[in-house]
Amino acid sequence: MLCPDPVCPDPVCHWSESLERRWVMSQARIMTAVAQHVERVTKSFELQSEELAGLVEQVVNGFYQEQKLLLAASGVLGDVANLIANQFLHRLHFERPQLPAVSLCHDLTLAASLARHNLDDQYYARQLQMLAASGDLLLILADGQHDAAIDAAIQVARDKECTIAVLCPARPGWNGPAVDFKLELEADNTGELAETALLFGRLLCELVEHELFGI
Repeated sequence: MLCPDPVCPDPVCHWSESLERRWVMSQARIMTAVAQHVERVTKSFELQSEELAGLVEQVVNGFYQEQKLLLAASGVLGDVANLIANQFLHRLHFERPQLPAVSLCHDLTLAASLARHNLDDQYYARQLQMLAASGDLLLILADGQHDAAIDAAIQVARDKECTIAVLCPARPGWNGPAVDFKLELEADNTGELAETALLFGRLLCELVEHELFGI
């Protein structure tokens, strides 16, 4: 390949060799990233399959009894919670009735109103007071940082006799109030946590679909 620089004195310079080296390095980085992702997913779910199966059973039994799956999240995981809820409300692999999953993460007007009065920690609690009922399941996507809004949500969920499940990074783990289900995901940063949490949500929806509709 000729050098693209029109003023280069050597038309057959080392530019093509440099380009090839960069391509090889990019390919290596891609494969390394994929391998690391597979390793994280394997570690995250291989040893926690029983906990996940128990959560699936809880969600399925709740849906049979017309109870809801409610989702709350910390930080950027709010968008992941929204996507998970959409998979239950719409579809994953096939046409079927919508399933009662509600994300509590998208009311920006409420968030702004509460923040104006220094009531940020009531963001989920206020919604749960109105929406939650005995037997509902609250699924929390935690990012590993302390979140007063999550703590307040758990308190309301307990008062409402809801089941509580938390998805959190394996490091530092879950340091909040006691919950009924806990799944820890291998992740070294927020991006890795988000992608693994989204996979968890897809897997949860897929397993629930299978149990409910036999497909």
